[in-house]
Amino acid sequence: MTIRKRLALWFTLIVIFLMGTSDMTVWMGIRRYIYNKKTEEAKDKAIEVQKVINALAKYHQEESIPFKIEDPELLSYTLSEHGTSLYEGVYLQVTDLKGHIFSSSPNLQNKRLPVLKGGTIGKLTLSLPPNNNEMRILYYSESLLINNKVVAALQLGIPLTKNERLLNQLLLFDLLKLFFAIMISVYLGRFLSGRALEPMVKVTKEVQNMAGQNLLKLLDTSSLAPDEVGQLAE
Repeated sequence: MTIRKRLALWFTLIVIFLMGTSDMTVWMGIRRYIYNKKTEEAKDKAIEVQKVINALAKYHQEESIPFKIEDPELLSYTLSEHGTSLYEGVYLQVTDLKGHIFSSSPNLQNKRLPVLKGGTIGKLTLSLPPNNNEMRILYYSESLLINNKVVAALQLGIPLTKNERLLNQLLLFDLLKLFFAIMISVYLGRFLSGRALEPMVKVTKEVQNMAGQNLLKLLDTSSLAPDEVGQLAE
């Protein structure tokens, strides 16, 4: 491999390393940011549900009305009465301590979220409404308390489809940008290395023309820069 090709290759590899590392760092940072924001959103939703149940329990206590959190009609009605914001963009499900589901958000329809232990958080792929297609969700499970006593468990899921589609588009854009950067770096690498090695090529050709002829002829170094090649020619 010629020096020109080696220089062009090194230049291209440096560009690939720098741009690839930079783009991947930014992409992973965006993915982590989105995941953290969704995690915060899930925990905020759980806090909202807990507040609703606390208010419901307090009202029943003040009115001396027996309160059974397992009553699906009471809980579902109360949650829906607090506006669609509680259900917007999230699947909710409430189970008793044995894992039996007694209340869920309308958008789940006949589907169910898996019942995992409290504090579980992570990504799952489930078949959920409205299209019953497999989708990625951020799953979060938390215990529900009344008077500091665990009485039920909440499972919720936040769709990640739009976010992952955005991440895929960003990744595709980064790959295309890297591809064009490689093409440009190959061209620039060959062009710049050719310009840098042009004096050496000129001296080499002049020496080759001297072979077997006038070996005492001096090289013309007047047009050479005072760099390593010029010093070698002198």
